[in-house]
Amino acid sequence: LTSPLVKGCGEKTAKQIVDTLGEDAIKVIKENYSNLFLVPNMSEKKALKIYKSINKYQTTDDMIIELKKLGFTINEALTIINSYGNSTLNIMKENPYTFKELVDFKKIDSAYLKIDNYNKNIRIKACIEQVFKYLELDLGNTYFLEEEIIDGLKRYFSIILDYDEFINILSELINENIIYKKNNMLFLFNTYEMEEYIANRLLE
Repeated sequence: LTSPLVKGCGEKTAKQIVDTLGEDAIKVIKENYSNLFLVPNMSEKKALKIYKSINKYQTTDDMIIELKKLGFTINEALTIINSYGNSTLNIMKENPYTFKELVDFKKIDSAYLKIDNYNKNIRIKACIEQVFKYLELDLGNTYFLEEEIIDGLKRYFSIILDYDEFINILSELINENIIYKKNNMLFLFNTYEMEEYIANRLLE
């Protein structure tokens, strides 16, 4: 109710609405806007504004509520919805790491763990890629050894993989051009391409 989507409703009014109509206030308002007149000092003009806003953004409201249940703030939910629209909840269930440029990675990872039957393979792949980014920031390097990535998974995400499982997932990431392997060195593919470009320019 206090989100920017609902016109005419500040924090004080929102509290009065919930105190009067209960936790299902939005549902009650959608059923009949005249229920708003039960709220103290509610004018017809303000009631219509609130009712029209709620109906106009009904789909968005539903998505915000679902994202809030997963731990996102309203502002984070709106940022995601503004970029992905009505596909937001489907993407959240299929691969929420799509949102990693918009919202903190660990917030997304925490939300994904709350979803029933989340895909473990998708999560591990995304976390491996993120480990590279954390290590780049922490150590200032652009390539790492297998042992460093395995240790990073455990340190940053409490993910423990046996070596064979790690190698299988690593092979998938290499085939998907997310990771590049040169001898025993592992790079993020985009990082390697950038380094190669810089090196070639310097040679020229």
